[in-house]
Amino acid sequence: MKTHIITAIFYMIMALIPAAVIYAVIILISTKLGKKVKKSKCIVEYLCLVYIWTISEITGIIGMQFNLQWFKESVGSIGFYLPSGRGEWMMLLLNIGLFVPLGALIPFVFKLSPLKIILGIMFFSIAIEVLQMFSGRFFEINDILANTLSGVIGYGVYAIVSKK
Repeated sequence: MKTHIITAIFYMIMALIPAAVIYAVIILISTKLGKKVKKSKCIVEYLCLVYIWTISEITGIIGMQFNLQWFKESVGSIGFYLPSGRGEWMMLLLNIGLFVPLGALIPFVFKLSPLKIILGIMFFSIAIEVLQMFSGRFFEINDILANTLSGVIGYGVYAIVSKK
């Protein structure tokens, strides 16, 4: 578990530069379109972009080689399982932890209802699972449930923090 957390931190550090470039382009386009940039939101928006990039790296979406044959083979293996061993429980906990920051950051960036935020996180998780099927990985319903649950937990953190 410690190795996975260290790897995630490494991916997050590596995401700082590409996220800065993407965010600079977004800011440039926004200002050219006449939209006002709220400086108070810039840090949170940038962190949200860093975190989305990090999740994409961790899940293998960035740098993935797409293969239609792998997708066809993966379709038959869509499944749900109950964790049985210690390693499976650890992976479930890591999956739950993965989306908590996203659930807390997104409401700061987008003023949406809690339902829309949670649905957005769930669809992001589904998109990740579908894309992973093109790389020979499996579509796991457990991951979607864990990621959605952690989005709810993250939103709860946001709700508590934003009340103060």
